Amino acid sequence: MTIPQPPIQVELFARQVEVLLGDAEAEVRDQLRPLIDDLMARLLEESEGGITDERLDQLTAPLNQAIENLLAQAMFNLQDPLRTQAATVGPVVTTAPFLTPDTLMKRAVMDGESIATWLRRRSPSRWQRGLIDIIRTGLQDGLQEAVNTVRQGVQRLTDTVVETALWSFGNQQLTLNWQEPERWLYVAVLDPLTCPICAPWANRTTKTLAQMPDVPRHPRCRCSVFPLFADEMPV
Repeated sequence: MTIPQPPIQVELFARQVEVLLGDAEAEVRDQLRPLIDDLMARLLEESEGGITDERLDQLTAPLNQAIENLLAQAMFNLQDPLRTQAATVGPVVTTAPFLTPDTLMKRAVMDGESIATWLRRRSPSRWQRGLIDIIRTGLQDGLQEAVNTVRQGVQRLTDTVVETALWSFGNQQLTLNWQEPERWLYVAVLDPLTCPICAPWANRTTKTLAQMPDVPRHPRCRCSVFPLFADEMPV
């Protein structure tokens, strides 16, 4: 399927937002890497004696808490740069809401649930179940031999949560800043990784934001929405 490229000003804006969110994402990932290394070291130390689910919960708690803290701080720090970015496109509201980290974690969404819910350790959340499943599989395979596979699995799951949380937050924060435009444009990052869920919406417009699909549409989705303030803007 051939998808037309968006107008150059839209593509440029999307790339600038991608860089802004990508830098924040990389900073969070870099700070989490030592905690993942520490988790793997602790798992190796205790794996021969068997590890209960309760103990796994204790071992993964520092990583879980760090993700929550670092994401909340990154979202808080991004509010002003995203407002500045929004102002390069069109008029912004006089007073944009400046939210607390706790509120930001509840507003960012992953797969239909808030990131705050995803990171909840008790219940357990989907994040915690996924993390424990990866570790349990490694323990069953003999962690000493499977350590690299487990590390990569934990890293991938962590990266997915971080990236999706920041893109969800970024999209919401931008739309909160803009005054009501004439139309909204769906912007997909068009490359070999563009998925069949998002591709059909690329460059489509709607009159209201409510008519647009919620973005991100799936974990690690890189789609966004863009306001069109003037009739002469090509779409």
